[in-house]
Amino acid sequence: MNDTYIDSESDAVVNSCLLIVDVQNGFLNQRTDHIVPRIESLLEEPFFEYVIFTRFINSQNSSYVKLMGWNKMFLDEETEISRSLQPFAKSIYEKSTYTALTEELNQFLIRCNIKTVFICGIDIDCCVLATAVGLFEVGIRPYVLTYYSASNGGENSQRAAITVLERLIGKCHIIDYKLR
Repeated sequence: MNDTYIDSESDAVVNSCLLIVDVQNGFLNQRTDHIVPRIESLLEEPFFEYVIFTRFINSQNSSYVKLMGWNKMFLDEETEISRSLQPFAKSIYEKSTYTALTEELNQFLIRCNIKTVFICGIDIDCCVLATAVGLFEVGIRPYVLTYYSASNGGENSQRAAITVLERLIGKCHIIDYKLR
């Protein structure tokens, strides 16, 4: 992992963060529920210097509504971070697009000199993928944690996303196993 190192006292990966994308009630179901306890166990380890959550909020003027007819993620109960992860959600960035790399988040990464971002969450074939590509394009090293990610599109969508990510950001940036 270039541009990062492990601090032997805390085991934290320095100059990096864990970005947990859209693990919200409205995206949780039988295809995605399994990642919540996985992410919770990851968060119980003091491995990352920074932990950031994103929260997708839709609007009536969005392309999701206008172009796709997708009318979800408006209500507070839908957009709320999963209850079991809420104690860890100290830093939450709201977004209204696929990518989590908003101007606000990008400025935070620059200000904190974060060179590496470990990404997980929902949906690996949409928001996780778009965020990983966005980070790659601005020169921040993305690592996608597939064990801690899922897709509402199911297993086929997950596999397709991993194939596309391997091509777009490099196979070396896909971590497909449980950390620790």
